[in-house]
Amino acid sequence: MSIKPCKCTRHAVEHCVLQCLSLGTTLNFQFYADASDAGKAPADGSEPSGLRVINLQHLDRYQESEHDILRQLVQRFAVPEKLR
Repeated sequence: MSIKPCKCTRHAVEHCVLQCLSLGTTLNFQFYADASDAGKAPADGSEPSGLRVINLQHLDRYQESEHDILRQLVQRFAVPEKLR
């Protein structure tokens, strides 16, 4: 089996790279908050128990450090201690 050379235009290659970069710099975290976590409602106004989804794209563009981003998300979404 031989590898064929790519016939993509420069624009197409740049588009593919940018698309892959956005996938590589996306945070997706899903968790279930149970009844014991219900007293800690998330700051975003979502239900205090059930599925919670954190999805941030383009993390490479954020000015804050990873530690600061994590701290803000933990507070905003009321991530239970056992899942941190």
